[in-house]
Amino acid sequence: MEKRELIRRQRDPKDQRSWRVHLTPAGEKLKETLPPLTGELREQTYGCLSLEERATLSRLVDRLIAHLSEESDATVVAELNHSLS
Repeated sequence: MEKRELIRRQRDPKDQRSWRVHLTPAGEKLKETLPPLTGELREQTYGCLSLEERATLSRLVDRLIAHLSEESDATVVAELNHSLS
């Protein structure tokens, strides 16, 4: 986003470890354009599903993400333990 000049980053003057992110004028324009587009995309993607099916899909995806995160964490710990032995 920074390369596309949609945002600019600036060090926080009170805490040099932190960055503040600000929208550029081009980024501000997207604030008006993107919400209708995301609504259209959502409807194109999920339009064939009922509200109940959408909720089920959302719960299932959340479970998959949590599972993958647990697997990833377990892999990192196993690799760390292996490298220490």
